[in-house]
Amino acid sequence: LASIGSSKMRKTFIILQLLLCLATGRSFLNWNIPRARRVVHIQYEIQKNHFHRRLKRMCRAMGITAEELSDRFHIVNARGLNLTGTEGIQEISRIVKAYDPEIISFDPLYKVASGGENDIQDSKVILNAFDSLIEETKAAVAYVHHDAKGASGDRDIRDRGAGSNILGRDYDACITLTPHVSEDDAAVIETMLRNYKPQDPFTVLWTEDEGTG
Repeated sequence: LASIGSSKMRKTFIILQLLLCLATGRSFLNWNIPRARRVVHIQYEIQKNHFHRRLKRMCRAMGITAEELSDRFHIVNARGLNLTGTEGIQEISRIVKAYDPEIISFDPLYKVASGGENDIQDSKVILNAFDSLIEETKAAVAYVHHDAKGASGDRDIRDRGAGSNILGRDYDACITLTPHVSEDDAAVIETMLRNYKPQDPFTVLWTEDEGTG
């Protein structure tokens, strides 16, 4: 699963909400989640104390308790650990096996990959490493990726995302976030599902919980 959007479109927020819903068996946006899943989220961007504070606030805003999450949501704070490229993903495979995950999420993709994101061969290396991770852990893999510069809404969903377009030919599902034409706090959600029927785009509106920010 790829989650793709332009800068400041809250890609991390939406993937975290999705993962929390997966870990608790809650419905997410238009999608029903039939049962709770074991999740491991590998985040490369935020210092761990800030990330954990954000996650706790999000849980409070969503009404999710520690008891509801149980032991199904694990975080790997990978900033500064050099868990990149094929060797990094192999190390991640060893780390996450203890948690027996059903979903492994990476945020963002460019910090996992090594080499140039515009290079097809470099992209193939990281995608092949993901395939090996899936085979070794039997988990689904999700990642957050940024859009190329320009008007993202004018591009076909298969051509969304910066770098080589090989990504759009590889993932089984994609969620894109596009700025709404008139609402600053809204985003248009589109999906591409390779093995399921197409779904209509819809709009989400970001709101801020007064108690948690």
